[in-house]
Amino acid sequence: MTVSLCYRFTLGDRAWQIDLMTLSLNDWILLQEFSGRTRAQLLTGLEGEEAISLKVVWWAARRASGEDVTLDSDEMNPVWGADFTVQRIPHLSEAAEESPVTPAARSAAKKPAKK
Repeated sequence: MTVSLCYRFTLGDRAWQIDLMTLSLNDWILLQEFSGRTRAQLLTGLEGEEAISLKVVWWAARRASGEDVTLDSDEMNPVWGADFTVQRIPHLSEAAEESPVTPAARSAAKKPAKK
């Protein structure tokens, strides 16, 4: 039995999915660097709908779908609850995407300010 931990992010009529159990160690390191949180804190933050956790995982889902988007771009700053929703799903509806971490991803993203 394959374990999955999948999320769907929806903004208007667009949607992105990610299975966190398919992320590599480098993926998690990058997400931790950008969020300032440990893997456990990110996972707990997702369940509690903590904004920074949601944003970095949504960014990873968008990168995995082939988008060239930075964390600080305007398109990564929607009004929460209007057209932007997040939900945990039982599994991905399509095959798992490639790892969102690439050398280009590291240089393309800007680290959000720590508070």
